[in-house]
Amino acid sequence: MDACPKLTPSQINRSLEHRRYRLMMRNRIWSRIDYVPHEGQRLKHDAIARGARFISERCGRRGGKSEGWSTELTTELGFGPIGHLPFRLCLVAAPESDITDNIFSLVWRWVVDQKVLGYAPLNSSVRMRYIEMPWHSKIEGKTTKEPKSLRGPGLVMTVADEFAFGDDVLYDYLMPPLIDCAGILGCPTTPNGANHAHETHEDWTEQAPYDPRTVSESARAAMIEMGIKHIDAAEHHKGDKEYFTVHWTSYDNPFLPEGEIAKLEAYYRRTGNFDVFAEEYLGIVGALAGSIYPMFDKKRHVREFDLDLSLGPITLGVDWGFTNPTAIGFWQFIGNDRVLLHDEIYQSGLVTEEVADLVLAWCAEHGVDPMNDEQFNLAYCDPSGPKDIQVFENKGIPSASQTGSGEKLNELKPGIVTTRSMFAREGEPPAILIHARCVNHIREIPKYQVKRTAKREADPDEKPKKIDDHACDAMRYAIYGELGDVFDPERLFL
Repeated sequence: MDACPKLTPSQINRSLEHRRYRLMMRNRIWSRIDYVPHEGQRLKHDAIARGARFISERCGRRGGKSEGWSTELTTELGFGPIGHLPFRLCLVAAPESDITDNIFSLVWRWVVDQKVLGYAPLNSSVRMRYIEMPWHSKIEGKTTKEPKSLRGPGLVMTVADEFAFGDDVLYDYLMPPLIDCAGILGCPTTPNGANHAHETHEDWTEQAPYDPRTVSESARAAMIEMGIKHIDAAEHHKGDKEYFTVHWTSYDNPFLPEGEIAKLEAYYRRTGNFDVFAEEYLGIVGALAGSIYPMFDKKRHVREFDLDLSLGPITLGVDWGFTNPTAIGFWQFIGNDRVLLHDEIYQSGLVTEEVADLVLAWCAEHGVDPMNDEQFNLAYCDPSGPKDIQVFENKGIPSASQTGSGEKLNELKPGIVTTRSMFAREGEPPAILIHARCVNHIREIPKYQVKRTAKREADPDEKPKKIDDHACDAMRYAIYGELGDVFDPERLFL
């Protein structure tokens, strides 16, 4: 008779039997520390009990995310190593060492000071952010600045606290070490603009089973007031139960002093910084988090379509780079009312001659003759690279660094306003359509945000952050170059 196959660590950790024991341990710990979760916290805890592994939690400040995750980590410390593994390991990862203390200090209080697990730790250090129990279960605090440290044998849970404020290490360093034990990854955070944390939350929301409760009433009401659409998983969508997202605001924490958050909201409204309040206390990402193009909607503006040269010639928008990527958009203007982005080049380490060859190769592949003005209009280029522009001209790519009336293409304010006016147009089809293959334009546009002062106030001149802006600059050059003389930016809204 064949021997019974041994279960792998992931099978043991994910088994229904272990999850039942874990739920009993969790409830026992809650009772010992007098923890009563509010509705948003309970949704997260229940999802973990059902088997969710990838949890994105978007919250306002003082929403209770640290306390909730501290109870989950303490629960994990109550179990020993899985199978033959030497440890049962939990990690608290954060952008800075002191931020790990938001969670680690609570675990320390319960496990070391109060001994809620019934035993004193075998080893522990506040300075090193380390606790090891006698049964070789341990927790460590790490930073995402050293992503290679975010691993270890027996890793069963990583909590990436304030995920939006650290480096994007999700798929390279946070998720892979959890594979062996089918561990849990929590990404609780207050938003920090439309960055990697925002993209992760939206993506996992689409993967997760449909559950309207995962966005609190106060969060939905705020988004409706501000005209921001929330992405739910499709209704009746079964989804992947390993994914779970939840969004609640500071208003949802019933344990905060009554009226305090309302006072803060009134202050931010009076001072004209409600967008900061929306991000910090309502957990809302989007237009009111300082987006330059708040009207951009991926579902509305991103589609698939074919190139039809009878609609108009190809126009390029070009942002020069080398260490940073050179970004080029292949646009097609249909009169003054519509513009299509068919394709893009987005690549670092290329000299201008190589970039020009890529452009010419694309034109040859798509039957576009750069010297035929019915097929090719102009390459609107960043004026800061006159030698680069000359290379394009020498290669037979007609180029310009200013509008027809002589305005430089890198004039920031009129370029942004002209581009924004196209995104703002209503009706179907939209005035701007971006092909789904243009992944870098799609990625950058939501991240293109107003720079903030040290007090997190928006720059009065609406200057954007100089990060993740290469495709957006190229887009601005093309649209302002072609339409800047058609629209008077002084008459367009800001």
